Amino acid sequence: MNSQLEIISAGPALSIQDFGRPGFCRFGLSKGGAMDLYAIAEGNALLGNVDTAASIEIASFGGKFRAVGDEFMVALTGAPMRSTVDGEAMPWRTSFSLKNGQVLDIGSVLDDKGTYGYLHVAGGIEVEPEIGSMGTHLRAGIGGIQGKILEAGTLLNIAPANTDKTVVQNLPPPNYLGTNRLRILWGAQSERFSAATRERLLHASFSISHRRDRMAMQLTPQDSDEPFESLLSGLSDPVQDGEIQITGDGVPAIVAREHQPTGGYPRIASVISADLAAAAQLPTGRVFKFELVSYTEAVDALIQWQNSIDQLTGLLQPMIRSPNDIDNLLGYNLIDGVISACDDI
Repeated sequence: MNSQLEIISAGPALSIQDFGRPGFCRFGLSKGGAMDLYAIAEGNALLGNVDTAASIEIASFGGKFRAVGDEFMVALTGAPMRSTVDGEAMPWRTSFSLKNGQVLDIGSVLDDKGTYGYLHVAGGIEVEPEIGSMGTHLRAGIGGIQGKILEAGTLLNIAPANTDKTVVQNLPPPNYLGTNRLRILWGAQSERFSAATRERLLHASFSISHRRDRMAMQLTPQDSDEPFESLLSGLSDPVQDGEIQITGDGVPAIVAREHQPTGGYPRIASVISADLAAAAQLPTGRVFKFELVSYTEAVDALIQWQNSIDQLTGLLQPMIRSPNDIDNLLGYNLIDGVISACDDI
């Protein structure tokens, strides 16, 4: 099979992503990977891909993509975006095929339902792995295509599909898109902050500011323009995804996938692992609150989140297709059951 995907036009932040590079932070490289790992798992389930398959991450706006060569299957997950194939609307979280020359047009996010969408192809995007991953780490300049965002004119190779399955399937939408709360634990330096500052974090509402990227997301408090308490002294120590730092000018920020491996800004709290996808998908300007949970609750939520990923294949449902799209119409059971014309209806 010889298939490629040509990027005709590209949104501002397209990149090749997978599950990232865990385990290298001690060498100065954060794990990176997709901002929404659940959406990556959804695409792999829809297309029968291996867990390590690479996809295209789309931040807010996609672009136009042309199929080149043999027909291949595609799926779209994450934040739902306007999408068409040769002008015909395509559903989200549903697999479909692209034939040679067809153009997939992915626009902006619909109804403020998130931030990151994902374009998956059966077999995955084929690029050379670096340090155990094909994902693009923009700050390290590795992975993907020369460690950079994808641009118009790029021709991406598609790896051979892991299965010859061409059944059109869909998945139900997840419940974390559009959330208005993020669960947290107290952070590494929470005790250094005053009780009043910790209480403010728990009771104030916040929104994601326009100053956001794959490294961090700055927060805008809704209760007051007053900056948060800042602690200007402290040792630089390891940083993890989801930690809430307070910068020197009193601005809180959630650390994201391409965070610095160590940092001196104190961390007052940390978004639990099960809510990292929800945090990443918060649209700019969306108002939300933090909810303090116990360590046991955080672990239970992570187990539940991982189980939901493991159970994705069991949630797949075949799509009902239009007769116009069916090559072998006689091979489908279009009528189920028998009635008599004499029966009362």
